[in-house]
Amino acid sequence: MTTGEQSAAIPPAVTELARTHTFGDLVSARHLANPVATAVGLFVVAAVGAGLLFGVGAIGEHTDGLVRSLLRFLALLGCFTMVGALAGAIGTLARGAQSFYIFTNGVVHRRNGKVHAYSWNELSELRAVIGTKGDQAGKILHYRLTPSAGTAMAIPMQLVDGRDEFMDNLIGAMRYHGRPVN
Repeated sequence: MTTGEQSAAIPPAVTELARTHTFGDLVSARHLANPVATAVGLFVVAAVGAGLLFGVGAIGEHTDGLVRSLLRFLALLGCFTMVGALAGAIGTLARGAQSFYIFTNGVVHRRNGKVHAYSWNELSELRAVIGTKGDQAGKILHYRLTPSAGTAMAIPMQLVDGRDEFMDNLIGAMRYHGRPVN
């Protein structure tokens, strides 16, 4: 199982679906962060940004010169922080809770309690999504696993000592079963 993820229990629905599809043994698992906890943290950051925006903005009304310009800059920084954190929180909640399980004969994807099983023949490709701007340019952001029927799944990279064991297992299994990896 993937490093750092061994303690996460496999939900019974995943185990049952893998059993009914005769997927064999579990090879690796990827559990993404709890979206509610992440969103709460982002809402706190948004509240701090709002406090900075309105608090510094109110103080800035009673000053002038360089101090006023500096306070306006801080208020603007608070505004951007608030908007960015709110967008991140909403996006995190929209994506929901997800986990991925690689078995000998297929993959199980769990999202918001709904479980889907895909044999290797039901997966059309695994494609690396490469960043194009800024610090991310040329770096793998995540992989997109596309089933023959259904919606593609974004699987984020989680590097430990420069490697992502889960993705190494998935790429190896896809290639072993003759599925395209780009």
